[in-house]
This record gives sequence, C-alpha cells and structure tokens, in this order.
Amino acid sequence: MVWFWLVIAVVLVIIEATTPQLITIWFAVGSLGGLAAASFGFDLWVQITVVITISIILLIFTRPFLKNVLKQKSEPTNADRLLGTTAIVEEEINNDNATGSVKASGQFWSARSANGKTITVGSKVKIDEISGVKLSVTEITEEC
Repeated sequence: MVWFWLVIAVVLVIIEATTPQLITIWFAVGSLGGLAAASFGFDLWVQITVVITISIILLIFTRPFLKNVLKQKSEPTNADRLLGTTAIVEEEINNDNATGSVKASGQFWSARSANGKTITVGSKVKIDEISGVKLSVTEITEEC
C-alpha cells in the first residue's frame, strides 16, 4: 500500500500543477499521510481515515488563507470610472435588434438595456456594468 499512496500523491501533484486553482494539493498531502500510515502497518481503513482527515483539515484551515495570498488583484481601468455615471442615448437601445449606443464622458459606446426595455434617443441612462466594449444601462426616469 505504500506504493499505492505514493503514486496517488504524485498523480495529484501533477494534476495540481496543470490546474490554475488549488484543488488537489490537499488530497496529495493527505495521501502522504496514508503513505505514512501504510508504512507503519496500519489497516486500510485507518489509512483511508488518515487521508480523509488530513485532507479535510488542510482544506478547511489553509485554503482560505492561500486563496487570499494567491488572489489575483484586478487592475481598475479608466472605463471603470463610468460605472454609476449618467450617459445620453445617441441611438435607440433595443436589445431584440442588438442596437443602441450612448455618449458617456465624451465617448460613444455600444449599449444594451439592463432590463430589456427599449430606450429612446435623448434619454438619460445610468451605466450599470461594462462587458467588453458594451455598456449595460438603465433608463433614468424623472418623477415629479
């Protein structure tokens, strides 16, 4: 069983090396615990219990820490400054026809209605989201 746990650990490390997220490393370390249990002559059920216990403990206690440490920081762009601002509809926004554009901060952007409603030319809209080169907007209704 020592060789079995060693092979499992190596395979899991290889899988971990080929994936961008921390997924199998915990089980690879757990397999090393199974290898240790096997080398001391414990029964298979004890080995499996050791593997599962070590894997779960590592998963619970180290994954959140490592996720924060390895977290990719997103770099804000100039376009992010548009979020929450107001724009003017320059071409009718109609999601069904895939048409629409707005002028925001002096630039023209393709736009889609966030709620699916058609928005007429000249209307004021709030920019909710940026997806690629398209803005998702909501019409600003002026209530008296």
